Amino acid sequence: TRHADIALKIANHKLEDLRAGGYAVLSSGGSFSDSLLGTLPNSTSSYMVADFNAKTKAVTVAVSWQDPGKSTRSVALSTLVTQTGGI
Repeated sequence: TRHADIALKIANHKLEDLRAGGYAVLSSGGSFSDSLLGTLPNSTSSYMVADFNAKTKAVTVAVSWQDPGKSTRSVALSTLVTQTGGI
């Protein structure tokens, strides 16, 4: 539960950063870093931006980690960002 909470905080922070940057500067995505990633074992983070329609982009942020003795776990958050602001 602790790792999931940290991953959710990381994903939420990145999603809010992307929304704050606005529609015009959204890139297609990639990996990103966050100071909290070091607290998750074998963690990775990425985001993806896709066209939702002509004036809206769908943004998804994902954070994955390896729980000791368990399989890979992950959290993902998504939002829509329009040319006139986030939804």
